[in-house]
Amino acid sequence: MYSSRLREMDGIRCFVWILIILQVTIAADRRDQNSRYTKISATLSCPMKLHKYPMDIQHCPMKFESYGYTMDTMSFSWLPRPVDTDPDIELPQFMLEDTILYNCSQIYTSGSFPCLEIQFVLRREVGFHVLQIYIPTMLIVALSWVAFWIDIEATLARVFVGLLTVMAITTQSTNANSSLPKVSYVKAIDIWFLLCLMFVFAGLLEFVVANMLNRKQGKSKQVQHLNI
Repeated sequence: MYSSRLREMDGIRCFVWILIILQVTIAADRRDQNSRYTKISATLSCPMKLHKYPMDIQHCPMKFESYGYTMDTMSFSWLPRPVDTDPDIELPQFMLEDTILYNCSQIYTSGSFPCLEIQFVLRREVGFHVLQIYIPTMLIVALSWVAFWIDIEATLARVFVGLLTVMAITTQSTNANSSLPKVSYVKAIDIWFLLCLMFVFAGLLEFVVANMLNRKQGKSKQVQHLNI
């Protein structure tokens, strides 16, 4: 039916921008099977579902249908090779995995209208997120565990490490979500940051509990010394 070219995406957005070249075959006269061809350049958008972000797979549909001519006048059909991609152009954050073809012809009260649909299956590349999000947050969580080896009497040092790691995780989460659309559901990256924050905050609570027990133990030793 048509050939398509994909161009680079504009960063992490809720929409995938695709440049499509359509080649529509119109049967103008079924008696002599004459056909006319036209090419249309269109910039399309694809609303994304970010529940599994950044390990998500997006299905971007493109549907085109005749609204003025019925199937008695016009017919749509796929070419033997309907999708053609440029190997020199790559999407910075996505990989085109597959294209799914559909025949979506509809029957209305006014007649049967031809319709064709194609879905672009895009898988997000996680290399950027591994380097910029996952590895740094894992190192921050590991840094929070350093406080376990600091002397319990060094209150300022242990509090400083705990608060520093909590602020670092919070900053990482804010920066990661600042470039994403404001959605009402929980994303996979949100669960990751929540778990990291729980580990870091648990390390800070451990110091509070250990410091409280150490003070009670110190007071009991003082009372025993006074009794002696």
